[in-house]
Amino acid sequence: ARAWVEEVRSRCESQESRDEVGRDASMRVPSYTLAAVSVAWTTCAVVATASGKFATVVLVSGIVLNGIGLVIYSVPVANAIFWLVNALSGLITPLPFRLMNHVLTTVPANDATKLVDAIDAYCWSGNVCMNVGDVKGKIVDNEIVKKQPRVLAELGAHLGYSTIRFAAIAPSSAKFYSVDPEPMGHACKTALLAHAGLTSKVVSVYDYSHNFFKALADRGERLDFLFIDHMKQLYLSDLLLALSLGILEPGAVIVADNVGMPGAPDYMAFVERDPRFETTAHRTLVEYSESIADIVLVSVFK
Repeated sequence: ARAWVEEVRSRCESQESRDEVGRDASMRVPSYTLAAVSVAWTTCAVVATASGKFATVVLVSGIVLNGIGLVIYSVPVANAIFWLVNALSGLITPLPFRLMNHVLTTVPANDATKLVDAIDAYCWSGNVCMNVGDVKGKIVDNEIVKKQPRVLAELGAHLGYSTIRFAAIAPSSAKFYSVDPEPMGHACKTALLAHAGLTSKVVSVYDYSHNFFKALADRGERLDFLFIDHMKQLYLSDLLLALSLGILEPGAVIVADNVGMPGAPDYMAFVERDPRFETTAHRTLVEYSESIADIVLVSVFK
């Protein structure tokens, strides 16, 4: 697992292979990692067999289920058959789709405030998703209201919570780009935006952040508000790319989530030391948590 993490980090830092790396949720775990997890689980079960027949049942069932899982994951035909059966039976519904279904069936259309509140309630009940959340969301809300941006963008939309939250309070004339390359999140975001009645206020960019930045520069557009909430390893490299392309307006506000947890220490060090930025650190809590510390950075580009 440690080797895989190092591999992911090195790929994220490599410019030529960034196209191959999506959000955390969209990255496929290598089969050998799944195998290692299976072996570790089986080893624990073997040790537990001394405690009685129940542990033996757990051991056997674990070996069988892990074997089936590896086959489904590794063999394309088995993978396709599994998801076809799942589509017809509803055996497994990923959390993002359960949340989307909950919102679409319980929240009235064209009411962004109730939609955002419903997602927060759903996540506070234990179904935690990677949204900016109601606590940190207010920090970003305040910055948007204060700045009244003309062109804003978010890097990392996940299921569209932040997209809907910010689109609802952004100026009606603002151009809002929502950038995320993860397919499941993009599907949920598209559906939730339509339900909130905000599709016309958002330009959904189904692509990677560096491609979006380059396209923006080619069109001669500049951002005066940027919300960063995608892969933490890309925070600094994407900010440096934005600076090199000249796509940040003087006075642009850059808000970065999750700088404390899971953390983006290199980004934090840069914006706090670079004289081109005036940075304020908001010490707060991780989304839908009452105890885990986090930091939201608000930086103004001079």
